[in-house]
Amino acid sequence: MFLQKIFTLLVTIGCAGMIAFSIATNSQAQGYSPSYKFLKAVQKKDYNEIRNLVRGGVNINTRDIDEGKTALYLAAETRDTQLIIYLLENKAKPDVPDRKSKETPLMVSARLGDIASVRSFIIAKADLNIQDITGQTALIKALQSRSSRIIELLLKAGADAALEDYLGRTVLRYAKENGRIRKIVKLLEKYGAVE
Repeated sequence: MFLQKIFTLLVTIGCAGMIAFSIATNSQAQGYSPSYKFLKAVQKKDYNEIRNLVRGGVNINTRDIDEGKTALYLAAETRDTQLIIYLLENKAKPDVPDRKSKETPLMVSARLGDIASVRSFIIAKADLNIQDITGQTALIKALQSRSSRIIELLLKAGADAALEDYLGRTVLRYAKENGRIRKIVKLLEKYGAVE
C-alpha cells in the first residue's frame, strides 16, 4: 500500500514534469531569434525561409555563436553560389571572417575551387588581400584547390602576389615548394610574383 502511494505520487510528478517540459520546449521553439532562424535556414538551404527573414529585416551579417560564421561564410562552405549572390545583393559584407581562423568567405571559395563564387566576391569588391590567422590570403588558399583559373582571376582583379604569410612565404614560394603545380608557377611568374 505504501509503495503504491509512492508510485502514484511519482507518476503524478513525472506527468507534471513532462507537461512542464513540453510547454518549455514549445515556448523555446517559438522564442528563437530571427538571426538564429536565419542561420539555421541557411544551413538547411531553406530558401523560402531565408527570403522571408531577409524581407523581414533580419541582420544579414549575423554570426553563429560558436565560430562566428556569417550566412555568407556558411554559403561559401557549401559552394552555394546562388545564395552567395543573393546575400551579396542584399548587403551582406563580403569581408567578415570567422572568429577561429579569421578566414573570409572569399578565402573559403578560393580554397574549395569555387570559381563562380570567387567571381561573385570579386564583383562585390571583396578585399582580395585580407590575411587569415596564419597570414594566408585568398591567393595562397587558391593554391590548395590547384585552380589556375581562380589564381588568374584573383591576380587580374588586383590580388597582391608579394604578400607573405606569417612564416615569410609568398604564394610563389608555396607553389614552387609543391612541384606538381608548375603551370601555376609559370602563371604567377607571368604576373610578376616574387619569392
